[in-house]
Amino acid sequence: MEQLDTTFNLDALFVSQIYIKKAILQPDGKILMLAQGEIYLLNTDGSLDLTFTTLNSDGKTFFLLPNGKILFINNERLRRSNENGT
Repeated sequence: MEQLDTTFNLDALFVSQIYIKKAILQPDGKILMLAQGEIYLLNTDGSLDLTFTTLNSDGKTFFLLPNGKILFINNERLRRSNENGT
């Protein structure tokens, strides 16, 4: 029987207020997550990565490119950000 990873702890208040549309596991173990029109980065323990600049996205998806950059839609235009959200 599988057990949940008790070291992964999302902030319950944060999670209760959002609807997650997509999540991608990055090679470094961090998680990119699209929720409520914004793209967030979670650390490996589930906490928000505060060094990541949250991206506004009016699309329903985003893509992690092989070079680590993020492709997403904002204001009906295709955008690309650096790994840290800038």
